[in-house]
Amino acid sequence: MSAPIELLNETAIRSALATATLPAFSRIDVHAEIDSTNRFLLDSEPPDAGKLAACLAEFQSAGRGRRGRTWYAPSGSGLCLSAGWSFGSAPADLPALTLAAGVVVRRALLDSTQVLAQLKWPNDLVVDGKKLGGILVELRADSAKRCFAVIGIGINVSLDEAELRRVSDWPEGAVDLATAMGAAPPSRNLLAARILEGLLQLLRRYEDRGFAEYRSEFVTADYLLGRKVTVDDSGDCISGTAAGIDDAGLLLVESHGRVQRVLAGEVSVRPSS
Repeated sequence: MSAPIELLNETAIRSALATATLPAFSRIDVHAEIDSTNRFLLDSEPPDAGKLAACLAEFQSAGRGRRGRTWYAPSGSGLCLSAGWSFGSAPADLPALTLAAGVVVRRALLDSTQVLAQLKWPNDLVVDGKKLGGILVELRADSAKRCFAVIGIGINVSLDEAELRRVSDWPEGAVDLATAMGAAPPSRNLLAARILEGLLQLLRRYEDRGFAEYRSEFVTADYLLGRKVTVDDSGDCISGTAAGIDDAGLLLVESHGRVQRVLAGEVSVRPSS
């Protein structure tokens, strides 16, 4: 389902942000075209402590996904957004930041569209078993041991069927918000504002509070829980049943009578036998 979509606009995004949060944004850059919103922020001067930098684009020529993949979305069809934050030191729960960001995006989607997404460990947004979007967290450390984190978010908003087939890297296919809503897609500027507000709240507290306050909601939204999965971590494969996540956000897989903890890897769902 395709429909005209408003252009992304810094003024419109700022107008949709809660007034109290505006001083916390060091920059909100909106580009017609860019290689990668994540790369733009990683190559920029990190924001001051307590400030959030944001970058959005109508089209990315070299959008980035996990494990070296590209993220492709036709111009104006999705939401391509990155947010950068400087931590004084790397949080203990840093590996789970992607999961916490997923919870933030899920909340923003529900608030803005009434679409209730599931979360596939570690970084995918799922609706009706199809991929709606993804999250990529990249890090940069400096000589003072400060940690600069960039959270990149890509969401399919309004694509036709041919485009959905093109962008999908899942056997189950991709879905967009217009299809999930069965209606005209939401304001991308409003959705961007809700996501940025949620990320600001997350990042302000994460260094001290970590993943704990997001874990229960991730568990509620866990797409993999109870499914037969295969985890491929650079050639080392584990097959079993997804058994949730631990307190640190590691994936639990029950295999051959024991539960294994997975820090990283490519997870595929196995067909039911």
